[in-house]
Amino acid sequence: MSTKCPKCHTDNPETVKFCGECGTQLMASPGPQVSRTLTMETPAEWLARGVLFAGRYEIIEELGTGGMGRVFRAYDKKIDEEVALKLIRMDIAAEKRTVERFRNEIKVARKITHPSVCRVHDLGEDGKTLYFTMEYVRGEDLKSLIHRTKALTIGVSLAIARQIAEGLAEAHKLGIVHRDLKPGNIMIDKEGKAKIMDFGIARVRLERGVTQEGTVIGTPEYMSPEQFEGEPADGRSDIYALGVILFEMIVGCRPFEGETPFSIAHKHKTEPPPIPKKLMPQIPESLNKLILRCLEKDAAKRYQSADELLSSLGEIEKSIAPTETLLAKRKTISTKKAMTAPGPRKMLVPGLAVIILAAIAILVWRLFPKREAALPASDKPSLAIMYFKNNTGDANLDHWRIALADLLITDLSQSKYVRVLSGEALYNILNNLNQLEATTYSSEVLREVASRGNADRVLVGNFTKAGNAFRINVALQDGRAGELIRSDSVEGIGEESFYVLVDDLTRRIKASFEISEEMITADTDSDIERITTRSTEAYKLYSEGRQYHLKADYWKSISTMQKALEIDPDFAMAWRSVSVSFSNMGMRPARLENIKKAFALRDRVSERERYIIEADFYKTSEKTYDQAMAAYRRLLELYPDDHIGNTNLGILYFELEEWDKAIELYERNIRNNPDSRFPYENLAELYGAMGLYDRAVDTLERFLKMNPDTITFYLKQAAVYLFQGKYGLALARAEKVLSLNPDAAGNLDLMRGHISLLTGDLADAERRYQELPEGSRGKRMLMADLYVLQGKFEEAEKQLLMKPVMTEPLAYLYLRTGQPREALSGLEELLQEAQKEESLSRQIGILAAKGLASVQMSAVEEALKIAAEIKELAQAGLNKKNIRYHHFLMGMIELERRNHGRAVSHLTQAAGSLYSPTEGLPNVQAWFINALAKAHYESGNLSKAWEEYQKIGSLHMARIDYGDFYAQSLYMLGKIAERQGDQARAAEYFRKFLDLWKNADPGRPEVEDARKRLATYSAILR
Repeated sequence: MSTKCPKCHTDNPETVKFCGECGTQLMASPGPQVSRTLTMETPAEWLARGVLFAGRYEIIEELGTGGMGRVFRAYDKKIDEEVALKLIRMDIAAEKRTVERFRNEIKVARKITHPSVCRVHDLGEDGKTLYFTMEYVRGEDLKSLIHRTKALTIGVSLAIARQIAEGLAEAHKLGIVHRDLKPGNIMIDKEGKAKIMDFGIARVRLERGVTQEGTVIGTPEYMSPEQFEGEPADGRSDIYALGVILFEMIVGCRPFEGETPFSIAHKHKTEPPPIPKKLMPQIPESLNKLILRCLEKDAAKRYQSADELLSSLGEIEKSIAPTETLLAKRKTISTKKAMTAPGPRKMLVPGLAVIILAAIAILVWRLFPKREAALPASDKPSLAIMYFKNNTGDANLDHWRIALADLLITDLSQSKYVRVLSGEALYNILNNLNQLEATTYSSEVLREVASRGNADRVLVGNFTKAGNAFRINVALQDGRAGELIRSDSVEGIGEESFYVLVDDLTRRIKASFEISEEMITADTDSDIERITTRSTEAYKLYSEGRQYHLKADYWKSISTMQKALEIDPDFAMAWRSVSVSFSNMGMRPARLENIKKAFALRDRVSERERYIIEADFYKTSEKTYDQAMAAYRRLLELYPDDHIGNTNLGILYFELEEWDKAIELYERNIRNNPDSRFPYENLAELYGAMGLYDRAVDTLERFLKMNPDTITFYLKQAAVYLFQGKYGLALARAEKVLSLNPDAAGNLDLMRGHISLLTGDLADAERRYQELPEGSRGKRMLMADLYVLQGKFEEAEKQLLMKPVMTEPLAYLYLRTGQPREALSGLEELLQEAQKEESLSRQIGILAAKGLASVQMSAVEEALKIAAEIKELAQAGLNKKNIRYHHFLMGMIELERRNHGRAVSHLTQAAGSLYSPTEGLPNVQAWFINALAKAHYESGNLSKAWEEYQKIGSLHMARIDYGDFYAQSLYMLGKIAERQGDQARAAEYFRKFLDLWKNADPGRPEVEDARKRLATYSAILR
């Protein structure tokens, strides 16, 4: 059984309460379902047979499903042109009153003849099927365009708005009001022209079956306040909707969001819209005023006609520079599975903060992106090598099915002239096609592998045995047509002959690509035995170990590889594989030990593998990041599509905050390895780090569309929604996980605990956190966070002091509670660890914390020495943005000296390098924002202080990580309101603060102060 979402019509398991697609709350039990009739299925049959509908319309293709029914592109024989044919759902068509309304509305809508309005042609019937036709527009709707690009340029937005206003002006002159204007009802054709759809149609659909007066007609996110009240709508309601659309095109989000129509309606009716120019400073003031006038609550204060609005739009367009032709050429917006797991959660330390969400970490991310075009595809001929079939009848030889493919892939991957699908990419594709255990492959599977792997050709093969003689047979096929291009056989005695046979096959395969003999001779082509291992038994174990690694069973992979290394201690590729497995488990010392051994043996691998090993070795220390990057660049010069090179160089760029370059590499990996989850995870993490949460969700969704059962991706989406404060969507994704895996109830319960904390139900959050495994680090950390939010620092300290002591969060807790001497002991220990790891960024963050401790002890000279050391390290390292920690510490030093102007200058530089105010506020900024807010407050700039303290409240997940900062920001907002003479607002913030800290540790001065102030205001306000 399933429940259909009333908003997006997605089928959801009956066990979930929120739609997994759009987050809408579902009914407790589904309402009556309309049965599907044969008539509703007929168009698909027409489409398949290519016959005519109603004797007049030839169905060409299905375009999708709307609220009224299915939509088709069709050829109208009568008017000799293509049209959009919309079938009306049977339950609607069965109502005579509704059909009559359709006829009347279509008659009215046909009066509009304007280039910016889709022309409605006719309403007809074919048996019991009701349909209408309208102008077919080649392009995409504005909703999809905004979703794809996130925000449009000012010039493009104005051009679209002007065309919409022109269409509205024509309709309004005829007395026709749209009532449901929204991006989904606006098409953008191939020439960039905007066309409004569904004049009058929406009214019929929305009023169907409603007999009461005061009908609410429209889509909540775009409805005017008077529409929510059920009042008659006129052209000014359409102008309000156009204001919302213009806001959304330019800013990238709607002015009012909510989880229910009621909450959205309430905001439209009562809340002032956000100021566009505050969100996008580059907006001209004239455009800012225009949007806000369109969004006036009182219709009398809006533009009174579309013509009046057009006049203002025209003046603004004249005042700005000409823009590019509207979408004439669409730009591709390109926008880690990390090789090492994130370390312990840090407060000031740069890197990733960790919030435990069951089996995955919710990563804390930074900064904003620039847009880049996607890279061109490789022009090399490409090949996918399938696993072989064992035709010997001896199951003991089954390991050669994969091992032979691995050997050929390794050998051919040396070539500079052929691109070979990697073993990892092949594994992912076969896994997603449920073909990992297959011993033969159908033509459909082979075509799908070629398509997903961007391979021109596919090689399939088998091996046979007669006595001690082996024969390997291969067939090379066209990847798309499936036609045989070439077949070959090679023979040898014993398994040890396989190396020679593979070398022979490699040369033959290259020749089949019409690569010249001179090129083949000059190509990189070391004997496979020399670049792997002389032992076939060791290679068998290596191949098995790689399969375990691809399944993320790292311990089995390591133990199997170690058996291979016992046979051949010089097997460099096995040492590297062990290193990577340890790295993926976050075991840095073991990773270092094994990559050093691989590095020492790097002359025993292919040129491709040598560059990878060298880069892996050099990136173990930030001091040699430049050498690692140089090795990866040399690798990619020779092999531009190497997935390891693209991934790991992208990770380095990620860590150095060179976002554009990382995006390039991750997108290239997605293009070359569309079935691999890691590039999507890496890119989503990057977007999250930049504060571009919608792009992070969309990136994860790209993979989920191909692999809808990937549970961890739903959990990652849920994590991103928490960062955005979209709690309903977060819970919906967690419920989706539960519907896929009933054993994942703990994930859902923990998500509910986070949401309870973030929405103020702290008792429920504590109850759910207490159900975590006793003594686990995750439980202790979350309980400490919960206590910090409530000002119960002594309880938080007890959690962190349990064995084993959580040194890092404990040190920062002491720092935040004014216990600098206690903090310094732990910070010194952490600094020594960072120095051993040769992690400059981590050293810088810890030094900043030590400097802050010195400031708290009024040891300004010591703090200045530390600030100078930070500056020196930042200038020596590759990540020049680490200078922010120098500015942070200098700002705190100047605050201590009461030099408020200098403090504000330094702290503004520190915070300004962390985020763009228009793009998002990643969690790690709480330290910097809190410090800047304090500097503004102490300098007397109350409006700036107010603005910064308000930002802390918008960092949703900071309430978990930095609950004390959030609570104290409420206290400070109360003090600011008080100094501004707003007693009511001051009382409100003091009350919110005390609600959180009502059980705070005794003696907290801000608690006593807030109580006194609130008591005074309560008496006055009574």
